[in-house]
Amino acid sequence: MAQGLFDFLSSLYVNSSVQIRFLGHEISLFSAVVAVFIASRVFKLIHGINAVNHLPRMRVPFQPLAAPGAVLPTTRWNPGLRFPWLWRFTFYKRYQSENVSIVPFISGVPGIYTSNLDVARQVAAGGHKSSFVKPESASQALLLWGMNLVAADGDMWRKHRRIMGPAF
Repeated sequence: MAQGLFDFLSSLYVNSSVQIRFLGHEISLFSAVVAVFIASRVFKLIHGINAVNHLPRMRVPFQPLAAPGAVLPTTRWNPGLRFPWLWRFTFYKRYQSENVSIVPFISGVPGIYTSNLDVARQVAAGGHKSSFVKPESASQALLLWGMNLVAADGDMWRKHRRIMGPAF
């Protein structure tokens, strides 16, 4: 299959009759599209690295917990869906840090993985004392059972916390 895809792409390149003029040179439309794609991915990678504040890093083509990264098997270049379990003893040692950023350069959003319990509590608790806001997509599965303390954020979280506080 890979050979067929390579033949198809090379035939597009060789048989590309659409030429555009750029800075006084004739280039094929295929070459221009490839150059724009590569430039956009480099920009995405730089933007992702800045978003995670240059933490120790793993740069991967796809976000591990979203398609297609979750579908592809766990390898050195693609963590895949099972990497937190498979690499549980070596992941943080490899980067010599409690916090590791995973920045995809083709598809997905940057993420930060931590082994520090205090950091995990601060992020997971969210609420009014934290600058971390839970994305709405993270709470969608929990909303099947209605609004609750885990799915809520902001003012709704404070209301649920006041109601649930006496129970603990």
